[in-house]
Formats: sequence, C-alpha cells, structure tokens
Amino acid sequence: MDILELFNMLTNDKTLDSLAGSVGATKTQTKQLVDLAMPTMMKAMDRNTGVSKGADGLLKALKQHQDDDVKKMVMDFNTVDKVDGSKIVNHIFSQKTEQVEKNLAKHTSLQKDQVSNVLSQLAPILLGALGNQQKGQPVDVSNLSSFLNGTMEKTGQTGMMSLVESLLDKNKDGNIWDDILRFFAGLFKKK
Repeated sequence: MDILELFNMLTNDKTLDSLAGSVGATKTQTKQLVDLAMPTMMKAMDRNTGVSKGADGLLKALKQHQDDDVKKMVMDFNTVDKVDGSKIVNHIFSQKTEQVEKNLAKHTSLQKDQVSNVLSQLAPILLGALGNQQKGQPVDVSNLSSFLNGTMEKTGQTGMMSLVESLLDKNKDGNIWDDILRFFAGLFKKK
C-alpha cells in the first residue's frame, strides 16, 4: 500500500468511525487528529534521519515492517499491535512525546490518553505503509530523507510540508512541535 492510499483509507467515514469508537471520540475530532498526527509523525521521522543513529534505526524499522498487512490493520484496528505502536511513537518523538501528545490533545479537544491511544494505532500503520513502499527500492541511510520527502509529496501536501518546514521553531524556543501544531490548527480554522 502506498502512502496516498493510506491517507485516503484513514480518512474515509467507515475507518474514522472505527478509530473514533476505539477511543471514545467523535469522528470530527478523530479526523482532525489523523490530519495533524500523520504529517507530524512523517516530519519527525524525516528530522530523525539527520542523525546517523536515527537514520539507521528508522531504516531497520522500515525493513522489519515491509511485509506488514497495512490494509488489514486499517480495516480492523484490533489487529494493530498498540504496545509496539507506543514504542514507535516514543522513537519518533523521543523526549517530546508527551508534549506532542498534549499539543495534539489541545488542538483536537481530546484527552491526552485518547491521543496516545490513536497514535499507538497510527504509528505501526504508517511505518508499515512506508515499509511497504520502500520495499524493492534502493533505500539506504544516504537517501532515506529523500525517500520520506518523496513519499510526503505523493500525499499532495507538498506545499503544506514546505510551509511546515519554514515554520519550524518559529518562536525560537527550541520546540518545533508547538509551531507545527499551531500551523495545522490554523489550517482547520480556515476551512
């Protein structure tokens, strides 16, 4: 499954109903969270590739998940390994995990534990989709960032990702996540 197909599946009504029901949220809140969380996780993965250890770890994870049945996970969230998902989230965001979850909760009017639960379901699905997509391609540590950026482009959100990049750490506080989330929250208010 490619990343564009994943984004489309995650935001269809049936999938949103299922995901929302799994955490006791509304479909609207869940869609907002998916719309915010997926690009934020992808951008964090891309930032992690800037560190050799981060790139090695991500590449290894993609290889481990390259045969995951992503479609099955999206169609039945009970098949997602949430324990593994929590570990993936912690690897993606590192020390910022709790702050990212709080920011996502604030911008979606969800509780932090609801956000954490959804992220633990989305992270293995995203990693599986990226793993599926890199399979058969010559992806290694040297071009992992290019692969991720090319994948983000396929979502049709190229302009959005460019804007996110330009807004990173806008207030110079060393915390890029508040700026990413503020940007995405502004997009939803305009609609």
